[in-house]
Amino acid sequence: MNKKEKKQFKPIVFYIIFGCILILLALAQYLIYNKYFQVTLQQSDLTETTDELHNPDCGWYQLYGYMLSDDSKFTASSILNNMSSDTNTRLALIEINLKNYRSGSISSYGINQLDHILSAWATSNKKLIVRFLYDWDGLALTSEPNNINIIKEHMSQVATIINNHTSSIHILQGIFVGNCGEMNNTNFSSEESTISLMNQLAKVTDPSIFLSVRTPTQWRLIASSFVPLTKIDAHSNSLASRIGLFNDGMLGSGNDLGTYGSTSLSNATKYTDKGTRAEEIAFQNQLCRYVPNGGEVVLDNPYNDLTSAISDLSAMHVSYLNNLYDANVLNKWKATKYNGTDVFNGHSGYDYISSHLGYRYVLRSAKLAFQTFSTQYAKLSVEIENVGFANAYEQFPVTIQLKNTSTNEVISLPVDTDTRGWLSSEQTVLELPLDIRSYGIGEYEIYLSMTASDTGTSILFANDKYVDSLGYLLGDLSIKKFS
Repeated sequence: MNKKEKKQFKPIVFYIIFGCILILLALAQYLIYNKYFQVTLQQSDLTETTDELHNPDCGWYQLYGYMLSDDSKFTASSILNNMSSDTNTRLALIEINLKNYRSGSISSYGINQLDHILSAWATSNKKLIVRFLYDWDGLALTSEPNNINIIKEHMSQVATIINNHTSSIHILQGIFVGNCGEMNNTNFSSEESTISLMNQLAKVTDPSIFLSVRTPTQWRLIASSFVPLTKIDAHSNSLASRIGLFNDGMLGSGNDLGTYGSTSLSNATKYTDKGTRAEEIAFQNQLCRYVPNGGEVVLDNPYNDLTSAISDLSAMHVSYLNNLYDANVLNKWKATKYNGTDVFNGHSGYDYISSHLGYRYVLRSAKLAFQTFSTQYAKLSVEIENVGFANAYEQFPVTIQLKNTSTNEVISLPVDTDTRGWLSSEQTVLELPLDIRSYGIGEYEIYLSMTASDTGTSILFANDKYVDSLGYLLGDLSIKKFS
């Protein structure tokens, strides 16, 4: 190339480069103003409250007893009137006494009366713990049937009604036998009878209903295992994964009135060997992460002094307690101040325990990560702590909702999480991708909601900022053009 050609070439190259720069600038301007956004999330006030939440499947219960007979008549109005004063609980223990049918089958009239009872309770806002028994007076040996096959037939008969009320029934306690249905002082206390009766009850009842036995030793016997449930075994519909515990001697003495023993489980040779208190509580600590545990606290003694009670109720993952018995213990808790580092400091021990039976979720933080030039989605992270004694044993659907404050349009996004894994005393972080670029410029409010899948009831968190139908306000989301 000669000098003249070089002089002509330079302006051409300059114009080409200059033109490319203009094109790139125009493209950048287009992308910045039409694709990239400034996105910010201002977290809401997520202060923890001390309110008692009254959520499903946990808390205090009241006991109601019904004696079936061919002369009994239970109407919906009488049943509803009986429960009308019980407004502060979400659970009820329904005891059905079958003593009048100890010699044979339950009559069709008796079965119809059972249906009337459960149908009436289904109209309440309570979940039911149901216990069938033959004795209320400590006389099971003379009140029970003489033949185990009659008990098994009764199980099959009542199951035809029980299975029609799965949305109302949370737990079936016991295997029909023993003083007050507690599986003790019975003609059917042998290992063979215990296993046979529980297998029959499990076979005839819907697997969505939890079963329960009185002691950890009975659980080990039926499950044929010295090892409690693990995360892998839980929620598998196996018999062991359905069986929880009910303890009507809870905190009543060093061995919970015979529930525990004095020999180490490390020396156990039979499933029915009782471990020490510390070992059996440790056993429950693992088992009752996955199945319910509850009952009655009894007999004012040092084991149910407030500090000891909170420690053991938490370790055993207790979900539910009788709200009338033992009054001496409950009154002791009401008269004792809770001394802690959390928001309940200075409240009564009774209020603390009331608010921690079962699961109790607290929204701790809500954060948003978004790189406008490099990612398609923003990532919403919500930190939740379960400060309750126990977990939820039903899976609750969780939804994030974005409400456009100008148009009131709501975008609902289901969250992929298993709430049964939100363990007691642990924190869970939910992460959800948000397609920011598809939502449009504007101001949004972000809410989190959780509902009971069987009833649609809202699950309450220990936070303010609750908005009906939307849930809890996590924060204010702003989506603007990049500037």
